Amino acid sequence: MSGYPEDRDRDLRESFQALRRAEAGQAPRFDPGRRPAKPSRTQVPIRLAWSAAAVLVVGGALGIALQARRPSASSIERAIAQARELQAWSASTDALLPGAGQGATQGGSGSGSRIAPDEPANQPTPSPD
Repeated sequence: MSGYPEDRDRDLRESFQALRRAEAGQAPRFDPGRRPAKPSRTQVPIRLAWSAAAVLVVGGALGIALQARRPSASSIERAIAQARELQAWSASTDALLPGAGQGATQGGSGSGSRIAPDEPANQPTPSPD
Protein backbone atom coordinates (compact mmCIF):
# COMPACT_ATOMS: atom_id res chain seq x y z
CA MET A 1 0.00 0.00 0.00
CA SER A 2 1.36 3.38 -0.90
CA GLY A 3 0.73 6.70 0.80
CA TYR A 4 -1.41 8.26 -1.94
CA PRO A 5 -5.15 8.61 -1.24
CA GLU A 6 -6.09 7.17 -4.66
CA ASP A 7 -4.05 4.02 -3.96
CA ARG A 8 -5.58 3.59 -0.49
CA ASP A 9 -9.08 3.95 -1.92
CA ARG A 10 -8.35 1.40 -4.64
CA ASP A 11 -6.86 -1.06 -2.13
CA LEU A 12 -9.89 -0.68 0.14
CA ARG A 13 -12.27 -1.16 -2.80
CA GLU A 14 -10.45 -4.32 -3.89
CA SER A 15 -10.50 -5.69 -0.34
CA PHE A 16 -14.25 -5.21 -0.07
CA GLN A 17 -14.85 -6.76 -3.49
CA ALA A 18 -12.82 -9.83 -2.47
CA LEU A 19 -14.80 -10.09 0.77
CA ARG A 20 -18.09 -9.75 -1.14
CA ARG A 21 -17.10 -12.54 -3.55
CA ALA A 22 -16.09 -14.81 -0.66
CA GLU A 23 -19.41 -14.28 1.16
CA ALA A 24 -21.56 -14.53 -1.98
CA GLY A 25 -21.24 -18.32 -2.02
CA GLN A 26 -22.40 -18.60 1.61
CA ALA A 27 -25.55 -16.44 1.26
CA PRO A 28 -28.86 -18.21 0.55
CA ARG A 29 -30.39 -17.75 -2.86
CA PHE A 30 -33.13 -15.12 -3.11
CA ASP A 31 -36.30 -16.37 -4.81
CA PRO A 32 -38.76 -13.52 -5.44
CA GLY A 33 -41.44 -15.94 -6.72
CA ARG A 34 -41.65 -17.80 -3.42
CA ARG A 35 -44.89 -17.25 -1.49
CA PRO A 36 -45.28 -17.26 2.29
CA ALA A 37 -46.64 -20.40 3.86
CA LYS A 38 -50.42 -20.57 4.19
CA PRO A 39 -51.75 -20.40 7.74
CA SER A 40 -52.97 -23.67 9.16
CA ARG A 41 -56.67 -24.37 9.68
CA THR A 42 -56.44 -23.63 13.39
CA GLN A 43 -54.68 -20.29 12.93
CA VAL A 44 -57.46 -18.71 10.84
CA PRO A 45 -60.26 -18.97 13.47
CA ILE A 46 -57.88 -17.79 16.19
CA ARG A 47 -56.94 -14.72 14.14
CA LEU A 48 -60.60 -13.98 13.45
CA ALA A 49 -61.45 -14.30 17.14
CA TRP A 50 -58.66 -11.92 18.15
CA SER A 51 -59.68 -9.47 15.44
CA ALA A 52 -63.31 -9.56 16.56
CA ALA A 53 -62.26 -9.06 20.19
CA ALA A 54 -60.10 -6.09 19.22
CA VAL A 55 -62.97 -4.52 17.27
CA LEU A 56 -65.30 -4.98 20.25
CA VAL A 57 -62.82 -3.44 22.67
CA VAL A 58 -62.16 -0.42 20.43
CA GLY A 59 -65.89 0.00 19.76
CA GLY A 60 -66.71 -0.19 23.47
CA ALA A 61 -64.04 2.34 24.38
CA LEU A 62 -65.26 4.68 21.65
CA GLY A 63 -68.86 4.34 22.84
CA ILE A 64 -67.91 5.08 26.44
CA ALA A 65 -65.81 8.07 25.38
CA LEU A 66 -68.63 9.52 23.29
CA GLN A 67 -71.20 8.97 26.04
CA ALA A 68 -68.94 10.64 28.61
CA ARG A 69 -68.50 13.71 26.38
CA ARG A 70 -72.25 14.25 25.92
CA PRO A 71 -73.27 16.96 28.39
CA SER A 72 -76.37 16.34 30.42
CA ALA A 73 -78.70 19.02 31.75
CA SER A 74 -77.44 18.52 35.29
CA SER A 75 -73.80 18.89 34.24
CA ILE A 76 -74.60 22.15 32.47
CA GLU A 77 -76.41 23.42 35.57
CA ARG A 78 -73.42 22.45 37.72
CA ALA A 79 -71.07 24.29 35.34
CA ILE A 80 -73.22 27.42 35.51
CA ALA A 81 -73.33 27.27 39.31
CA GLN A 82 -69.54 26.83 39.43
CA ALA A 83 -69.05 29.80 37.10
CA ARG A 84 -71.24 31.96 39.33
CA GLU A 85 -69.23 30.91 42.39
CA LEU A 86 -65.98 31.77 40.66
CA GLN A 87 -67.35 35.10 39.49
CA ALA A 88 -68.33 36.07 43.04
CA TRP A 89 -64.95 35.05 44.50
CA SER A 90 -62.64 37.76 45.72
CA ALA A 91 -59.13 37.33 47.06
CA SER A 92 -58.74 38.17 50.73
CA THR A 93 -55.64 40.24 49.95
CA ASP A 94 -57.34 42.53 47.42
CA ALA A 95 -57.45 45.31 50.02
CA LEU A 96 -53.64 45.31 50.06
CA LEU A 97 -53.39 46.21 46.37
CA PRO A 98 -52.65 49.84 45.56
CA GLY A 99 -55.76 51.67 44.41
CA ALA A 100 -58.17 49.10 45.87
CA GLY A 101 -61.66 50.51 46.12
CA GLN A 102 -60.92 53.47 43.81
CA GLY A 103 -62.93 52.33 40.81
CA ALA A 104 -61.44 50.25 38.01
CA THR A 105 -57.82 49.22 38.56
CA GLN A 106 -55.43 47.78 36.04
CA GLY A 107 -54.76 44.26 37.24
CA GLY A 108 -56.58 43.54 40.48
CA SER A 109 -59.25 40.89 40.81
CA GLY A 110 -61.26 42.84 43.39
CA SER A 111 -64.68 44.36 42.87
CA GLY A 112 -63.15 47.61 41.64
CA SER A 113 -61.58 45.95 38.60
CA ARG A 114 -64.67 44.27 37.20
CA ILE A 115 -66.22 45.48 33.97
CA ALA A 116 -69.93 46.09 34.01
CA PRO A 117 -71.91 43.39 32.10
CA ASP A 118 -73.41 45.93 29.69
CA GLU A 119 -70.01 47.47 28.95
CA PRO A 120 -68.01 45.89 26.07
CA ALA A 121 -64.62 44.59 27.19
CA ASN A 122 -62.65 45.53 24.09
CA GLN A 123 -64.26 48.34 22.18
CA PRO A 124 -62.51 49.23 18.90
CA THR A 125 -61.19 52.78 18.74
CA PRO A 126 -62.69 54.79 15.88
CA SER A 127 -60.04 55.70 13.33
CA PRO A 128 -59.93 59.31 12.10
CA ASP A 129 -60.66 59.44 8.39
